[in-house]
Amino acid sequence: MSQESSHTVFLRYRQELLAWLTQQMQEADQARDVVQELYLRYVDHAAAHPVENPRAYLFQMARNILVDMARQQQSRQTDPFTHEEMDAIGMVDPNPGPEQIAAGKQRLRLLVACLAELPELTQQIFILNRVHEMSYREVAEQLGISVSSVQKHLAKALRHVMDHMKTH
Repeated sequence: MSQESSHTVFLRYRQELLAWLTQQMQEADQARDVVQELYLRYVDHAAAHPVENPRAYLFQMARNILVDMARQQQSRQTDPFTHEEMDAIGMVDPNPGPEQIAAGKQRLRLLVACLAELPELTQQIFILNRVHEMSYREVAEQLGISVSSVQKHLAKALRHVMDHMKTH
């Protein structure tokens, strides 16, 4: 690399990378996160190693990150329960009648009791993700933990809730 800083080189390709990642991921927020990760990795690498073709190198890094993310998502499947499975245990009813409302209140009390059996952090993660519909990343940022920790706690909570609710 010439006199140009790695920061300047990265900025030259940033928009192109962001557009490509957004198209690949179909989620702009996640794509921006990946671009930020790319920046950190690129600047770190370029400080120690010359990069002959920065554009090609950056796009290869982006592809590698996408592959890593896909592998992580497959290995850490934390949402194994479909809407139909939740419905099968009585968690969803679009048009409840009086009996369904009463039964729903009972299931809600059971859910609250079930969650109370979990550690506080696991409860918080479940509520933020499932009730407040926050993404794993948003939950991680709010609680000051890693996304991986969020996924592990949520998997634990989902298993516990599903096991508990099936028996009642």
